[in-house]
Amino acid sequence: MTNTMFICGGDYAKLAPRDSCLNALHDWPLPLGYVDAAEVASSRLSHGWQNVKCRECGLYGWIPGQFNGAAANSRKVIADA
Repeated sequence: MTNTMFICGGDYAKLAPRDSCLNALHDWPLPLGYVDAAEVASSRLSHGWQNVKCRECGLYGWIPGQFNGAAANSRKVIADA
């Protein structure tokens, strides 16, 4: 394997409370489970999403692209203000 992909997790069944970082990168978590998360992450990357490192907390998150394929099932987590 020549490429490395860092992905942030999440749960589609119920939306977890937001972590302390309010950066919009963390609005689009992946489903729990390696296979499900890898499928959605792959779909996102193939539809123009970007997986980038947050400047505030150092964790990776998503900049949305097109909502097609498995990426169309993505859910946004709303930050508590």
